[in-house]
This record gives sequence, structure tokens and C-alpha cells, in this order.
Amino acid sequence: METYFSVGEISKLTNVPIQTLRYYDKMGLLKPAYINEQNNYRYYSINQFIKIDLLKQCKLMGLSLKEIEELLKGEITADSMIKILEQQRMVLDEKIKELEAVKSYIDFLDFRIKESTVVEKTEIFIKENEERVVKRYNCIMKNVKEVELNLRKVLLEAEKDDCMLNSELAFEASLENLKNEGKVIYTAIMLYKHAKGVDNCENVILPKGKYLTMYYDDGYKNNLKYYKKMLNYIEKNNIETIGDFNEFSILSRINSNEAEKSIIQLEIKIK
Repeated sequence: METYFSVGEISKLTNVPIQTLRYYDKMGLLKPAYINEQNNYRYYSINQFIKIDLLKQCKLMGLSLKEIEELLKGEITADSMIKILEQQRMVLDEKIKELEAVKSYIDFLDFRIKESTVVEKTEIFIKENEERVVKRYNCIMKNVKEVELNLRKVLLEAEKDDCMLNSELAFEASLENLKNEGKVIYTAIMLYKHAKGVDNCENVILPKGKYLTMYYDDGYKNNLKYYKKMLNYIEKNNIETIGDFNEFSILSRINSNEAEKSIIQLEIKIK
């Protein structure tokens, strides 16, 4: 006489949730061997344990339910299983690559945030920087609207090139305009690439050397006062600068009122 097991018994014996067994039934992946017509209770046969084990093994390998369904339509041979394993290995290798990129970004972001806390906010100091690689997009931006519209274009392009997980957003701001007009006018958007050898982009080098540096944590609309503080420090101490300001956005966020705030590294190369 055939031995049957209720849904609850099968769940306990296989460690597969009842809800999952019911979903497999609905999908046609694992139909009960017997249904009691009087109470509509579903029962599974002892022969179905191997199919449940196969379903669990396929899920463990990362196959989707659709892929499992296709697999179960025909006879599973050694050759068909080898082909599936090879395909799944390629999928997993790609996922590992993606996860390594995410971890690299997390490590970099963690380092940058901690680096910004080493000194007091708005304290001006000299920082030795190694050579840095950036992708540069030339564009003149005099107001919030121009910044946002140009930034959207850059970010959309960066997403297509898979640059975002390897980059930190930065802006170049004109020293001459700050001196002559008392305004912050951006002349370029840059993506600072912390990971090496990860793109097809044309790169620009921010040279190794000493940079007058300040960290601050504030909204974009308040940036002028920090630029002026840096400029006053330069003029007061007769510091000879090279080039324009670089403004790195380390961590941007918003509060409950959707007010923007960012941890910024503001710097300019000096002799």
C-alpha cells in the first residue's frame, strides 16, 4: 500500500515551508500525489522526496523557478546537468564580480567618511595627495539649475559605462571667478575613480602634491562661505596656488524635510 504524507509532514521532513510547497503546487513544479476528494487535503508520496531534494539543490545553485521548470520538463542527463552547471558558474562569476565592486565601493566610502572626521570640520590644513584619476566633463554651471541639469547628464552616462560604483562625484570651481565676482562658478564635473582599470573612459590626472584642504558638512546653497574662507586663508598667508578648486562630494543625503546636505572635501593645489 502506498505511503502518503500530509503537507505538514512533508514540510517537517524536508525543511521546506508549507507556503513554498503550496507555491510549487500552484506552479506545477510539485503536484501532490493524492488529493482527498472529501476534504481536499493534499498528500505526497514517498517517491516525491527525491524531487523535493532536486528542487532544493537547484535553488541552492541559484536557478530560478522558471529555469527549474524547464529542467524538469525533460529527462535530466549527465550532459544536461553539466551544461546547467557551466551556465550557472558563469552567472555566479558575474555576480561575484558585481559584489566585489560593491564591496570595494563600501570600503572606499567608509575610508572617505572616516578620513573626513580626522580633522575638525572647516579647519584648513595641508594634505598630501597621491595622483588621482578622474573622468572630466567640461561644463559651465552658474546656478543650481545648471548644476542639476548637467549633473543628470553625467550620471546617466556614468550609469551606462558602469562607472558609478567606482567613482566619487567632484566639481571643479574657478578660482578667478571667486576672486573677481565673489561667486562659485563650476567649470567641470568630475568622477574620481577609486578603482583601477575599470572603464573605457578618457581620464584626466589630478597630480600628486600638496593641497590646501577643508572638510565641511552643509547644503549646496551654503557653499560660498566655505570657498570664501579658503580664499581668505590663501590671501592672508600669501599662499601660491596652482589651478582651480576641487570640490569632492563624499556623502550626500537628505533629512525628513528633503533638505540636502553633503560632506564635502574642498581643496586647491599649492606650491
